[in-house]
Amino acid sequence: MALTDPSINIETPGQATDKDNQSESMGFYNQQLSESKSLLKKLQQKIRMIAMGRLATGLAIIVCIYRLFRTYGAVFWWLAFIILLILFIFLLRKSGDLQEAEAYQSKRKQINEAEILGLKGQFEHFDGGAGIASPDHPFAFDLDLFGPKSLFQRINRTVTIAGKGTLGNFMAEPAQNGQVIRDRQSMVAAIEKAPLWCQRFQIVGSINEEDPADRKNIEDWLQIPPVYFPDKFWKLILSILPILTVLAWLIYMFGPFPAWPAIGLSLIQLGITGKQNGRISESHMLISKRAGTLKKYHHLIDLFIQHSFNETGLDNLQLNIKKEQTGKGSFEKFLKLINALDNRLNIIMNVVLNGLLLWDLNCLYRIEKWKQLFSDQFADWIRISSELDALISLAIYNFNHPDYRTPDIQDRVNEKDFLLNIQDGIHPLLYPAPSIPNSIDQPAKLNLFLITGANMAGKSTFLRMIGLNMVLSMAGANVAAKAMVITPVNLYTSMRTHDSLFTHTSFFYAELKKLQWIMEQIRSGNQIYIMLDEILKGTNSRDQHLGSAALIKNIIQNEGRGLIATHDIELTSLANNYPESIKNIAFEIDMQGDKMIFSYQYRDGVCQNMNASTLMRQMGIT
Repeated sequence: MALTDPSINIETPGQATDKDNQSESMGFYNQQLSESKSLLKKLQQKIRMIAMGRLATGLAIIVCIYRLFRTYGAVFWWLAFIILLILFIFLLRKSGDLQEAEAYQSKRKQINEAEILGLKGQFEHFDGGAGIASPDHPFAFDLDLFGPKSLFQRINRTVTIAGKGTLGNFMAEPAQNGQVIRDRQSMVAAIEKAPLWCQRFQIVGSINEEDPADRKNIEDWLQIPPVYFPDKFWKLILSILPILTVLAWLIYMFGPFPAWPAIGLSLIQLGITGKQNGRISESHMLISKRAGTLKKYHHLIDLFIQHSFNETGLDNLQLNIKKEQTGKGSFEKFLKLINALDNRLNIIMNVVLNGLLLWDLNCLYRIEKWKQLFSDQFADWIRISSELDALISLAIYNFNHPDYRTPDIQDRVNEKDFLLNIQDGIHPLLYPAPSIPNSIDQPAKLNLFLITGANMAGKSTFLRMIGLNMVLSMAGANVAAKAMVITPVNLYTSMRTHDSLFTHTSFFYAELKKLQWIMEQIRSGNQIYIMLDEILKGTNSRDQHLGSAALIKNIIQNEGRGLIATHDIELTSLANNYPESIKNIAFEIDMQGDKMIFSYQYRDGVCQNMNASTLMRQMGIT
């Protein structure tokens, strides 16, 4: 039942919100949106004018052709025809440029509209990453990490398939090396200072969509053995034959020699091309379908190279890419070869170019040469682009939450070292709604917090606040807190266990299997942090108490650590037996008659007031 249900007599404290801290990011997005709308309007006007100019020029060309037939080649009409044809080609290219600019500004407008909605708490238009984590993931399901209304949906701004996967890995597989996290934090902080560059990256990546199969298909194509390069026979044929053919035609056109040598050489070239047509078509089909994806990654890498970040990690990535981009086999030249090969799709151009220059084979020869020189680097381009894509998402998340803070990542010197300290942490998924902060300080010697409290008092929200901020900190993002110190650790949770008719698994047995998995991790000595909410809720209360007590003792004996929320007040007596290992905290409610007052902040000790009977009475159940 929602806390706003009018049948429930409750009072909540005045709650703080960080909407006022959005002013810088909201102002930035509003400015970008306004500029994109203005430029779109101007571009659309120019496109209409160019379209009218093309129509008028086309009609004028038709008139010129008509007059040429009527006047048998008058110099004026020939001159007019040539000028108009040049003008028409210019307008075609101009129209293409304007349409590209329109697509860019349209995507810019869309991105800024989405960010403004996000700052208002509407994230439905962002990809939630459903399917990234499996149902048996150690913590993703319990913490709402992926899917609708998830943390990933709020962070994700990726524009590449590999980037989405990389961001998912950052969150689902927390880094355990402190230096790796600190390096990531440094790169994210540098990128956060360049919001305009981030938007350019997003726009360029969004305009060219990619298919999930593109990457594998490209990698498979790059590994296909060459047919023409570096074969000496083909190198000789592709060099000498076009030269002889062009010379033969020039001699025929400007000298007294007959046409048959030139025609013969052209027919030979067309014959060679025809015989190789199967291989040419297959190669062209394999690569042309992925040209958009290749172009996308080229532009993203180029954007990265052109910007100066002055950050060690990003500078090193740039240095590696710049080395790869130099030389005859640059990515840009490769894309030009793909475009050149596309000329074979035009019948007239196909005959002319292949009859004079063995065009298709020359293009394939050079493409195969590029493959041999640079095929091993494609994986690096994908890796770097995807890492940048994920880092940009984290940077935008930080930019959108200026009051969030960079956590202090502590290294583990000894195997048992651990520290978790959060000051005034809030639940990241409650943003931008009001939220009550809570703090926690858990050194290595303190194994467990036992959390008791009334229904709806905030126990589960507290657990998820801790868990999600731990995920953010180890992913390299800022956290929803005034300060945080953490030793990297693997998370394991048991908060939402479901039964399964398909696997013949009862609710109780499913929870037991998960607890067994968690205990195996603790016993193995792995550094993990557990979050358990209402242990063994699928059995009777006495059995639940005995099993829960035994589990808690087992956790402490094996030096496990974490948080356990429970309604079983009797369990809190364990703190008397393990005073250094267990700390009791409670989310209390205060009663004023029938009115329930929720503070949503924990207090030291054990919960004194429960509210189930009061809630049932107020709702008319009893």
